[in-house]
Amino acid sequence: MKVNGSAKSAINQIHKRKYYHNLKDKGYKGNVLLVGINCNKNKEYSCIIEEYDSDLNLLSFSESINEKSKSENKRKKNTESEGIFKRLRSRKKLIK
Repeated sequence: MKVNGSAKSAINQIHKRKYYHNLKDKGYKGNVLLVGINCNKNKEYSCIIEEYDSDLNLLSFSESINEKSKSENKRKKNTESEGIFKRLRSRKKLIK
């Protein structure tokens, strides 16, 4: 997570520091989600989600931006991101 930065720089930090590096060694076999979030003091945020398979091949990418305007909040949606969230919700139901 970044403050007054960018979601892209948060994702770049995850890749640079390889926070996901030991998952496979520890027996994890599922897909991996990398989430980079940026917030600023005006309560605007941006988010990037990258989904990888267990061999770290990119499966999907989505970006969401919330820009606070004077009259209303607007959210730009990437239709591909809806697929990621739908899969996560359905997976959560299976885990219960």
